Amino acid sequence: MANVPENMQQLLNMLQDTATQETDAADRFRLSNDQLARIAFKREKNGQYPTAAISLHVPRAEQAIMAALVALQGTRVEMEDLLRVDRALLAARWSKQTLKALAEGESEPEVPARLDKATSEDTFSGYGYMYVEDLLRHYRPDFDDLPYMDQAALVSRVLEKSNVFLDALRELALCVQHADPYEGLPNNPVKKAARDVRAAELRYIEELTYVEIGKRLGINQSSKDEDRNDNYRVREQLVKRGREILKSALGEDGYEQYVNSSKAEKDRWRSMVDGSRYIERWAEMLNMPTERMRRVMVGTNEEWAEEAAALDERELFGAVMARASWQQFFK
Repeated sequence: MANVPENMQQLLNMLQDTATQETDAADRFRLSNDQLARIAFKREKNGQYPTAAISLHVPRAEQAIMAALVALQGTRVEMEDLLRVDRALLAARWSKQTLKALAEGESEPEVPARLDKATSEDTFSGYGYMYVEDLLRHYRPDFDDLPYMDQAALVSRVLEKSNVFLDALRELALCVQHADPYEGLPNNPVKKAARDVRAAELRYIEELTYVEIGKRLGINQSSKDEDRNDNYRVREQLVKRGREILKSALGEDGYEQYVNSSKAEKDRWRSMVDGSRYIERWAEMLNMPTERMRRVMVGTNEEWAEEAAALDERELFGAVMARASWQQFFK
């Protein structure tokens, strides 16, 4: 374990050492199109003098920093969300501008026309994409000068690549921890079990049809299934196995309780207005009971002051953001 960093400081020291070694070997500069490139001088075999080599090579230290940033701050973004990146980023930007205006006692900026159909979910997603914007600004000084849709398209492209990286990182971690020396990773029984359990949940909690479950989980219909509007594999294999797994883990009574309570929670969530969902999302983010979060966000000034007095500095910052965001979206 001597080569595995035990803490963040060791990792930072390794990055610093690698960066120092690589900086001596190549210098960065910008091409006429402002693209970042590197120039290094190396004597070729039988060469009389070192010649210049220009490349787009990214030093290992910078690759490691990017990898750590994406691994720690990134999450896998589904395709339907990738199609909404432009709206999510705009919602998050406008949210930050509004919060700053409120903090400085200024009038809030006008809501952009593109946000007429935006939801609180878009704002949460947009905040999650901002680390990509910071990364792009670091390497592309002209990023903020690009048309907004070009900026959003670049962020979306980086998120797509991040998805590939996160999937590969997961496979690497599984390989290191679980791979067979000769056969590699086993057919992951945990992954299959999770899929089967999800199929059972979709059937008995969300009450989807077998065809709908198959589409959700990527289980194609056979030609006979299409004629019968069915999905035999989902019906006879996934759903049944998933139900048995849940019963084995929870017991018969526990299984029934889980299904019934989840149905009730599903109905409650679907019946909630957007504002109540927004409060619950903030409660989850700040690890605060929902009723306390409600007092923080929509309570009277007296209730707000009472709750604020009980919070530490970190919690108070989050609470101020939450209350201001409520005023921004739902006042």
